Amino acid sequence: MLKTLYPINTLRWMVFFVSVLGFGCHLGQYILLIQYQEKAVIPSWVQAGHWQYLTWWVVLGLSLASSCAVVMHAFCFKRAEFMRGDKILAVFNILPLLTSIFTAVLFVTNEPWSNGVVEIRRPSVTDLITFCQYLDSPIVDHYHPLLYQRCLLSDATWIGVALTCLFWICLFVVALCTRRPDESEKSGETYRVQLKEPHWGRYMPEPVVDHRDMMLQQHPGIKPYHQHSPSKLQHTSSVSCPSSPYSYQKQSQCPDSPYYYHQQAPQSEKIELSDTEADAYTHYNGNSQYH
Repeated sequence: MLKTLYPINTLRWMVFFVSVLGFGCHLGQYILLIQYQEKAVIPSWVQAGHWQYLTWWVVLGLSLASSCAVVMHAFCFKRAEFMRGDKILAVFNILPLLTSIFTAVLFVTNEPWSNGVVEIRRPSVTDLITFCQYLDSPIVDHYHPLLYQRCLLSDATWIGVALTCLFWICLFVVALCTRRPDESEKSGETYRVQLKEPHWGRYMPEPVVDHRDMMLQQHPGIKPYHQHSPSKLQHTSSVSCPSSPYSYQKQSQCPDSPYYYHQQAPQSEKIELSDTEADAYTHYNGNSQYH
């Protein structure tokens, strides 16, 4: 992964996790609300017209689906360098989130909602979480601790929506400022990854078998083939095959072997014999004349 994409990838995951957190808190608050309705015998929030819950469902559901799409596009489909979708989805999520936050701050002061069973008037949004201590009493809440638990989850939902909106804004700004990596940077990164040593060890190839050495071991009497320079080859008049115990021909054409050859002396040269060889030659001629 390219280092220039680390900030935007971090924000993608943060938007996803915070959206999951906010959606989970609102879902838990809704489950407790159903239990409270059964015990307090109050109508549902839809019949009572408490539309703030519907706003949370819409904005958190949209944020969760959008952040999931962003993460899958970047990591599952390996298209992290394409940031056009991040910008478009960020705009579609920022506007509804800001609207729901301003609505909750300006008009909704009776959370957790109880349809008038418990009189709840919050002074301001700065008393999040701390105001819930007021409801942690059987005197205030006859169905204790449902209102206290709903208050904690409702405030956590509000905080989750605010953080989700903040991270979407940061993702939009970073996507605008991040330059898309060109082909040279991606190819260089891929080349460095390919040169990286594996964690389990280095591959060691098997040694190459030299067939010439095997031939020399099997036939010790054969002289190895050596490459001669052109100047030396000009003085060579003929080439004869190496002597073999299986061949009784004095002269034959050599096979095309890339390993061995025997160089004969030119015909114009005089062959000098040693004293032992000369005596043997004289003795052989004398016996031939005698017979």
